[in-house]
Amino acid sequence: GASYVWEAGNAGTFTLETTATYIHELDQSNELTSGYALLSEQSQLPGNADLQGSVTLTWQFGNHSASAVTNYFDSFKDISELNVEDINQLVENITTFDLQYGYNVKTGKQDRAVISFSLGIRNIFDKKTTQILNQNSRVIDQNGRVAYGSIKYQF
Repeated sequence: GASYVWEAGNAGTFTLETTATYIHELDQSNELTSGYALLSEQSQLPGNADLQGSVTLTWQFGNHSASAVTNYFDSFKDISELNVEDINQLVENITTFDLQYGYNVKTGKQDRAVISFSLGIRNIFDKKTTQILNQNSRVIDQNGRVAYGSIKYQF
């Protein structure tokens, strides 16, 4: 990944970050896929997209922050929504957009503790996503738009 930070005077600080991951080879030997005798080596099911990436723009001003994130997941094969006839169908790539607002408050002796509040929406445009069946952890952990909030106390 890479990041670039620039100060914008009275407008605050902006940070542009990008990350990318490419999976060259994926070992699929696990209990769930071992029963699929139908699948040849060429049609085995990747548990993740070959290429994944994100671009994040963050603005900070005093205690306030806001982030806009673009997530990209390359196309991948999926068995969670397919029947045997179209098991090799390719799921198209997916791009989702997230927004988040945060507010931090310093507290405690000598302002050593920080309370952080954040609100956000993942997949703001409600893009249909596909979940991977053969993984304990999924590529995308929701299907559709999700609103969230969090409170974090660091000391």
